[in-house]
Amino acid sequence: MGDTTDILFLGVGSDDGRLAALRDAGYSCLSLPAGADILSAIKSHDPVVAIISLAENRDLAPIRQVKGDMESCRVPVVAIDIGDAPDALRDCCEAGADDVFEDDAEGPVLVARMQALMRLGGMEAELVRRSATAAGFGIKLSTEISRTAGERGGSLLIVGADEGEIETLCPLLAKTGIVFATEPDPYRARARIEGSEEEIFDGALIYVRDEAMREKCEYFCRAVRNDRRLFDLPLFLVTEHGTFPDHAAAYDRGANVVASAPVDCDFVDAHLHLLMRGRDRRRAL
Repeated sequence: MGDTTDILFLGVGSDDGRLAALRDAGYSCLSLPAGADILSAIKSHDPVVAIISLAENRDLAPIRQVKGDMESCRVPVVAIDIGDAPDALRDCCEAGADDVFEDDAEGPVLVARMQALMRLGGMEAELVRRSATAAGFGIKLSTEISRTAGERGGSLLIVGADEGEIETLCPLLAKTGIVFATEPDPYRARARIEGSEEEIFDGALIYVRDEAMREKCEYFCRAVRNDRRLFDLPLFLVTEHGTFPDHAAAYDRGANVVASAPVDCDFVDAHLHLLMRGRDRRRAL
């Protein structure tokens, strides 16, 4: 095996600012040109995460190759520079990407979201390592973990907004497969998100409308992340202009995905699906 690396980039130049940001954050990164053999690169460099740029030809084949290979499929794959085609997000999800970034994603945001992907990749690698250790003692262990089906939909609690604001906050959300309920008060949302027989949520979309609401929403995010039963609940943070000028700082509050209002319903649908799939994978591991 060749030199190991934390993050393998495919189709990103060595002078790309996002690569530099990840290196500044302490990750070892290797950049390969578009068209390089992704499977050979993964086997040679043993990355924890692979990041594939679709800027040149929007070709999803490298993602499908990784996720279709018995060994390489354990490496989380990130699609970046996906363009603005109507089905770009959905296509990346269906190809097997573990996270997706639009063209304007900056280095600090990539760094913030990389933590969960590195954790998932590290868990996958640890499973293989422990299996190999057991084999040295004559114990054969299976490392096969069933992957959840690509179901859409889900249930969201909209925190900080009432039902009359949904059309403004996230147009057409009511026409997706997502079931949602609203809770204007972030403090009351904590009790609701804990779940009951009547209400079980797959995630929360938190609306930070202004500075006054920001503190309450930060409380809600901290409360979820510090709860051992809820810490892996997917959290969307949707901000009005100026409430979180630096989206990277919003990730520090515990959000999985941060966007500015209004947010497209396909964006919410796709990322909820990705977050639920990643959560289920970690639980299975």
